[in-house]
Amino acid sequence: MFKRTIGISSYQYVIQQRVERAKLMLAKTNLAIAKIALQVGFSSQSHLTQQFK
Repeated sequence: MFKRTIGISSYQYVIQQRVERAKLMLAKTNLAIAKIALQVGFSSQSHLTQQFK
């Protein structure tokens, strides 16, 4: 039902929201990418980088 309403799976929606939050943090803070990745819910900087593409 979520996918029908929003157009993407709930997992993809969560990932999308995490990436958007990471983008804001990258632009507005001086935190390291690894710290931002962990703060927004990714398991590692590598996982954030993969999803960012």
